[in-house]
Amino acid sequence: MNLSQIGLPAVTRRMATFVGALVINGLLSHVALADNAAEMAKKIQDPLADLAALQIDFNAKFNVGENKDTSYSAIIQPLYTIETENYNLVTRQLIPALYVPEFSDGNTNYSLELGDIVSSAFVSPKTDSEWKWGVGPQVSLKTRKNDQLAAGAGWGAGVTSVATGANGPWAFATFLSHLWDFDSQYSTTTFQPLVFFNIESLPGVMLSYQGEITYDWKTGGEDGLRLPLGLQIGKMFDLGAGWGIQFDFGGYIAPQSNANKPKDWELKATTFLVIP
Repeated sequence: MNLSQIGLPAVTRRMATFVGALVINGLLSHVALADNAAEMAKKIQDPLADLAALQIDFNAKFNVGENKDTSYSAIIQPLYTIETENYNLVTRQLIPALYVPEFSDGNTNYSLELGDIVSSAFVSPKTDSEWKWGVGPQVSLKTRKNDQLAAGAGWGAGVTSVATGANGPWAFATFLSHLWDFDSQYSTTTFQPLVFFNIESLPGVMLSYQGEITYDWKTGGEDGLRLPLGLQIGKMFDLGAGWGIQFDFGGYIAPQSNANKPKDWELKATTFLVIP
């Protein structure tokens, strides 16, 4: 039975048809945007993907220092890929902005500081496989002004590598790097396993582990190891015209070898802006 057979006026029938078309078009557009968001989310889960993006990690670390205060940081990471015939050169910068507690005469004041900038580049052979790898150098620039409030390698260099792959709703990546300073005061290995589970019934939504495991060779022993445990949840939004934005939020706790030390835990929020 159509609209004319139930006695509706012509104007009403045309209005109902128009509204119905809008609803159907809106539903189809929503499905298309959801599918695009899911594909975009999987793309940024691949550190070697051919894309341009801006990643910002916001961190709040608790129980810092003798007063057990909270420190805050925003790690700004521009990501860009340079494509050649047989290789991709994937560049990544880590620019830390820090808002950290400063202790003086038993009081705590906060200071806004710039940490050391670390620049990395991965050379990755082109392949049609889901599993890829890349390796390259990293360089640390001493851009911090206050050595007491903003630690890092200062002037230094090292090597870095990444491997990545996917299987169904799962995506994996692993960063492994080591950074030395030129004054032989800093020597740290960083291992960052990334594990993503994409929830297929909620396109663009994922659960992930993105903890950064470090070992400070200058400190050594159990005190030199930091092994955070936690979980994040995120959602990618397709903004159209190749743009996208993703928000992740979660928390991590790093067990302490010394039971007398305060618990080392943090909240983490990450924003990814995909640039066409």
